[in-house]
Amino acid sequence: IFNWRDLENPRSGGAEIVTHKYAGYMADHGHEVLVISPAFKGSLREETAGGIKIIRLGYPFPHNYLFHPLLVYFYYQKKLKNNVDLIIDQIHWVPFFTPLYVKEKIIVFIHEVAQPIWKRQFGTILGFIGRSFEPFFYLPYRRTRFLTVSQTSKNDLVKFNIPPGNIRIITSGFDIKPFKTPPVKNLNPSFIFLGRLVRGKNVEEVIQAFAEIKKRLKTARLSIVGNIEDKKYFIRLFSLVKKLSLSEAVDFPGFVSGVKKISLLKKCHLLLHASVSEGWGLVVSEAAACGTPAVVYNVPGLSQSVTDKKTGLICTSNHPSEMAKLVLKLMNNKKLYRQLQKFCLSSAKKNSWDKSLKEFSLYVAR
Repeated sequence: IFNWRDLENPRSGGAEIVTHKYAGYMADHGHEVLVISPAFKGSLREETAGGIKIIRLGYPFPHNYLFHPLLVYFYYQKKLKNNVDLIIDQIHWVPFFTPLYVKEKIIVFIHEVAQPIWKRQFGTILGFIGRSFEPFFYLPYRRTRFLTVSQTSKNDLVKFNIPPGNIRIITSGFDIKPFKTPPVKNLNPSFIFLGRLVRGKNVEEVIQAFAEIKKRLKTARLSIVGNIEDKKYFIRLFSLVKKLSLSEAVDFPGFVSGVKKISLLKKCHLLLHASVSEGWGLVVSEAAACGTPAVVYNVPGLSQSVTDKKTGLICTSNHPSEMAKLVLKLMNNKKLYRQLQKFCLSSAKKNSWDKSLKEFSLYVAR
């Protein structure tokens, strides 16, 4: 598996969780699984976890990922060529261009194309360059099989001239066992954002929406939970909270354990998500399993993981005031809120890793 971040990388997220699950499943069924990823600060050069051997290339300096595709190419030529049966090329912004040099079977695994995120993450000039060049990245892949997680991601790949018949959608499972009944929520209105703190997650608009909510719900609180990956962006978010006089109502717990995550999700009333784009939105599924509906922007991925008016509400316009309006609608309509909670729990029971892993196994075996 050629990827950009293994699960131990501090910058890993939902995509890496899914990749690790698939890799672990293959290892458990007797396959030798090798993950090739970039080194990061404090990482081991090699290690084995859960039957998965991880090889980290390069040195842990800033932006070492820029050289990663080239290092992967040389590693393949030296160690892997004619010695493997399958290469999984995991695309995150940029692919490994494996069809140009790999002779073995290739499957591309991608959560989302980066089109909407380039400018947000890299600014106007670099964003324009990235967005302009991205469609050309896929030219060598027109005869390659793809695996993705949502219909919106498939639609985006088709726009890049990948044949629809070459793309398989497998919805990801999640590790939280769905609650049987809706759990007891906090006494005061409580909201949560859960995800990496990076520009593409658009967290400032969640904060702005919360500022409007707080005007009506005086005792409301917001937890912004996730790894602080971009320190400059975190400072910007922290300053915005201070500017809006929300310091006593907003907290930043940082990265939390799986147990703590469940505790937060089951007690809060709503998950708020204003990302620019997602492949799927794993946190939405996790929140649903805890009986917590979501209010999200109408963007790729989130519009798939939330069933509007059943497991949450999707904004008709992607703006903080619209998010605030929908949150207040739910908080003031207990009957509707309880209906959404029930839908969340029933829908969460339909998605499981067992189903996803079996579909994955059948697809890679073709």
